[in-house]
Amino acid sequence: MNKTIRHKSISVLMILSVTIATLLVFCCNPISAHAQDIDIQLTEQDFCIDQPTAIEIAKLFLQDMINSKETNWTPETNILSTVTLYSSTNSEESSAYGVQLTKGYIVVSAYLDVPNLILEWSDSASPLYEMFDDKEQKRIIYSGPLCYYADCKNGNVRTLDGAIIPAEKISNRIHELRNISNVSKEIIDLILSEKKQMALGGSTPGSDSVITNMYSHASTWYGGTYSIYDYQNKWENYISLHSTSEFSNLGTGYVNHCGPTAITNMLIMYGNRFNVNSIKNAGGANNIFLNVASIGTANLYYVNTNILGMGGTYDTLANNYIKACFNSYGETVTCTTRFWLTYTTVEASLRTDHLMYLTLNGHDCYGNHHLVGYAYYRLFNSTYTQSAIYVKVADGWSSSPRYLDMQSLSTDRFWEVGY
Repeated sequence: MNKTIRHKSISVLMILSVTIATLLVFCCNPISAHAQDIDIQLTEQDFCIDQPTAIEIAKLFLQDMINSKETNWTPETNILSTVTLYSSTNSEESSAYGVQLTKGYIVVSAYLDVPNLILEWSDSASPLYEMFDDKEQKRIIYSGPLCYYADCKNGNVRTLDGAIIPAEKISNRIHELRNISNVSKEIIDLILSEKKQMALGGSTPGSDSVITNMYSHASTWYGGTYSIYDYQNKWENYISLHSTSEFSNLGTGYVNHCGPTAITNMLIMYGNRFNVNSIKNAGGANNIFLNVASIGTANLYYVNTNILGMGGTYDTLANNYIKACFNSYGETVTCTTRFWLTYTTVEASLRTDHLMYLTLNGHDCYGNHHLVGYAYYRLFNSTYTQSAIYVKVADGWSSSPRYLDMQSLSTDRFWEVGY
């Protein structure tokens, strides 16, 4: 039986007040409010919840309900998947997140300024959006508890009972509930403090220099003492990292070769981990690089020039480049999906034992650059009021691992390489 939540226990609310505040997005549409010394305004977007935060809220609610012993949920109940639910047919704005569990599901609001963050839940039933077929489930419109619609892509939506209606007839009940009065003063103060800190220190703290120590970086830019909350790192024992400077003078010379360098590092890691003789006996990193570079130039995946700022590896062809290089050593990999770099996509990719071929564009430190991501770490400070997420990378600039602050990656993507 589906259950719509009207009230949450005090323990959940208290934990949420310190978990949510520092994971929000800042944008436009001012609502009057001020911070000391600097004119800081709250916006509607300040009260939007991203998917990683929604997952944490769902985990807290799940744990609270397990502790209550009033549901079918047990300590063995886990999160299986998360679906973004949209506010309308013509917008990328989220209205909620459907968190599917091994038993039942939870729907978390995408807005902090609603009366209840848990919009609906069940400890046994499947989410109603599963009534739509697989194709329709790719974009579900959610206007409030138990109100799901499949986007028909033509200005119409399909209801749960199969009727086709104009999208404009949908009444967005969640938007009607949004009001700043639903947000506690504690959370508002935390948001204002965070915005003031970002106004003073920049929107992507410390992203203009390489990061060699994530703990000191987090402490310097976010304040406090940090420790690991969760992580994925299955490749550390197999790395042997190489930089572009090692390969620049091979043959007739190479420029803009961060792509071939990244693939070389990836091949070596793969060969070490899975004991692939064709890679391990290839004659070392120089020979592997020369092979990778020749495949790139022969297929125009990589252009070895720096004339008028041109040259390098094409972002959109990098997946074919990667597959061709692995094939040259008799190995087959999958590389069909290119994700935006978010906590959710990174965590899922690394948890399933994949590697990430990162394509950065205009990064404050690396500029336009290709590199390998092979681990992530999520840190929290001692009071659990601030998180920091780092991707561990073979950056192609150094033979030692470096880190990227997730906050500096909002416009960047990665090809997922699976084995």
